[in-house]
Amino acid sequence: MTLSPQSQTPQRDAAPRPTTAWGYTSLLLFLYALNWTDKAVLGLAAQPLAREFGLTTAQIGLLGSAFYLAFAISGFFAGALQKRFSAKWALALLVTTWALAMFAPMLAVGGFALLLAARVVLGLGEGPAGALLVGAIYSWHPHAKRGFPSTIATGMPSVAKIALAPVLALIIAQWGWRWAFGLLAIMTIAWVLIWIPLWKDGPYGRASAAGEGAGAAEGPDVPLRKVLLTRTFIGASTAMFATYSIISAMITFLPTYFEVGVGFSQTVAGSLLGVVGVFTLLTALPTGLVTDRAIQHGSSSRLVRGILSGVVLIVGGAFFGFLLTQPSQWVAVAFYIVGFSLINISNPLLTAGISEICPPRQTSAILGIFMGIHYFGALITPAVVGYIVDAAPDPATGWGRGLASLGVLAALGGVAALALFNPPRDARRLMGDAT
Repeated sequence: MTLSPQSQTPQRDAAPRPTTAWGYTSLLLFLYALNWTDKAVLGLAAQPLAREFGLTTAQIGLLGSAFYLAFAISGFFAGALQKRFSAKWALALLVTTWALAMFAPMLAVGGFALLLAARVVLGLGEGPAGALLVGAIYSWHPHAKRGFPSTIATGMPSVAKIALAPVLALIIAQWGWRWAFGLLAIMTIAWVLIWIPLWKDGPYGRASAAGEGAGAAEGPDVPLRKVLLTRTFIGASTAMFATYSIISAMITFLPTYFEVGVGFSQTVAGSLLGVVGVFTLLTALPTGLVTDRAIQHGSSSRLVRGILSGVVLIVGGAFFGFLLTQPSQWVAVAFYIVGFSLINISNPLLTAGISEICPPRQTSAILGIFMGIHYFGALITPAVVGYIVDAAPDPATGWGRGLASLGVLAALGGVAALALFNPPRDARRLMGDAT
């Protein structure tokens, strides 16, 4: 077995046309946007939910953490789903559960218990989808060109912030939170109805267990234990634990932070999500292009995916630390945008780097474990941030402490990436073990 970029390109399949590859990829990118919005609608509706059901900030955080508990546990089953189903049917099944979880709170009045159950069901459906989505995207792109589609996928939440979050914030303000949940459920069902007749696997992945696609990956598998114990996997998992902890906390709380912690109105707080999304995209997309081109021209992914990730996590964490000083409204927004945009850069780079040490037939299984590990950061962080805010003498102090704590976590993740992440080295070692 070889894990070099050349070995991951099937010899008997011609490279697909870029328009074909990106046409199929676009289906999954839109699903990424829906995926983020299904998570984020809880944050957008947090204050109306709190008023209607008498919820505390800690209880809102518990709703976020309950989602991520189911999300983290179910994420480990991506490999099992990959073995039993094609990507088409596995994702169709999972996404249908998303729609059901969004419909349930809209159609019934059950208070906190129903909301909690619906978020758990949503987490169970979304957990395995992340690895399957990435594996399906990578099936249409060779190793050296995976950084850019990974970056676009990571940027789709920003697109959702720009295109969907302000609309949902307006809907919630005008008609109530149930209408926002219902709209997302309808959009999710519509995606499934488009996906089933259109999707097919690309030539750079494994043939599905159901027999779809001819481009099966070559070479023997590597024992999962060997991959999971590499320094690259450990370093990336540590860094992504920090990154996804921050992302999950902000999905749960960002509108509340802008509204309660900084002092904007509900409508302005929802609209600011779009501003955050614009800056996140402007930071991430050029990074994905530049790093892919650097690798294609001979730069080591240790440098452009590992060291770069470590640096942006440390610097981004420092900007979150500045929020402890409780700056003025727009300065707080600027510090947050810069910090989050930098932290967000590391996500696609680390994920693309992990794919370098994955035999193609095991990509979804290994990514499922990788994502399941860093999802555990999302399990605890929203609840912890909620308790930090509630324990403070006032909301501004609480939110400053909460975000500064996330900044420390980001910096620790950056140190792990700098010290451990080296895909070329670990790919060579795995290749030697398999020969």
